[in-house]
Amino acid sequence: MESKIPEGLALQGQAPERHGQRGTTPVWDPEQYVRFGDLRDRPLFDLTARIGARQPRRVIDLGCGPGTLTASLARRWPGAKVVGWIHRRR
Repeated sequence: MESKIPEGLALQGQAPERHGQRGTTPVWDPEQYVRFGDLRDRPLFDLTARIGARQPRRVIDLGCGPGTLTASLARRWPGAKVVGWIHRRR
């Protein structure tokens, strides 16, 4: 059974138009990430609306991606030290 790779993901070592081939690994595609930003961002706003902290000293965004949501956290809590962190395999 062949697994389907989401459209827009480049395959490591191959041209992007060869989606869905077996034995390939999807790689990071920043354009694809931004394309679905609204769907990915909504849960952050829904969840942070439930946080009761009014003036936290520190806010950490784990898995921050390109940092756009980290910036929104900094706007929400301007007095906090806001840090975005993402793990990248090397």
